[in-house]
Amino acid sequence: MIRRPPRSTLSSSSAASDVYKRQVSTQSTGKAFQVTMAGIQQRLLLLALCLMATCTGLEFPQAFSAGDANADGKLSKKELRVSMDALGVRMNKNDALFSSSIFDVNSDNRIDLGEFEELAAFEASGAGSIGRLCRRILEAAGATGLVEGAAYYLDRIGLAVSPAGYGFYTCATLVLLPLYLLGVFFGWKHEWFIKLRAYLSAACVGGLLALILFAQFDLPNDIPGYVVMFGFVLGNLFALEYLFDDGTGKKKRTKGKGRQVAKMMAGKRK
Repeated sequence: MIRRPPRSTLSSSSAASDVYKRQVSTQSTGKAFQVTMAGIQQRLLLLALCLMATCTGLEFPQAFSAGDANADGKLSKKELRVSMDALGVRMNKNDALFSSSIFDVNSDNRIDLGEFEELAAFEASGAGSIGRLCRRILEAAGATGLVEGAAYYLDRIGLAVSPAGYGFYTCATLVLLPLYLLGVFFGWKHEWFIKLRAYLSAACVGGLLALILFAQFDLPNDIPGYVVMFGFVLGNLFALEYLFDDGTGKKKRTKGKGRQVAKMMAGKRK
């Protein structure tokens, strides 16, 4: 007569088996997702290579040779700018330094032909153009340290975004731009600036538009960058003061929520 193990033993072993199966399934799904994303990225790079070769009429080896002045098979930062200029992509010194740090796979501070093909394909794509513009804007406004620090701490918690690439700079711009406009809108409503609100708002918006324009065409953008930087810092500081300051003797009336916030909430309740 065969004895069966107790039911509790069967249930525990089956539960452990189910957990193991789920873990294996999760790992296989994650690996399949990584393989799929790698394949998509490779296809996009190949498509960009084909489009650039078609639109410019210049193949990548020819553009590489145009910048390789000493014919050593590798491009320095200065030579990289010449090669990209031959493909119709204008890069400044900081652009070349940043892009080289991303695509220099073997970390020899030089770009070989294989690395150049991937670099040129991405820099000429729409994502590369937008990311390059966002990085220039944040650099002129003094926010690159903030962005790189955020990427470092996000990387520490397992999101793998450090070092920050063009995609992260684009996302950071999309986050910081509404905060800038929020500071401009509410910050200059403070009682210290209410009489000059129109002038300050016009200066901040004009500085932002000038910074975007100057960054796009790689023009000197120090003054617009300072305007945006000071507008962002001061605008958000005084926006917090304007929205959440209770005022002397008015805490009971607003219940500690701030005068303007309390007014907004009261208007919604009506």
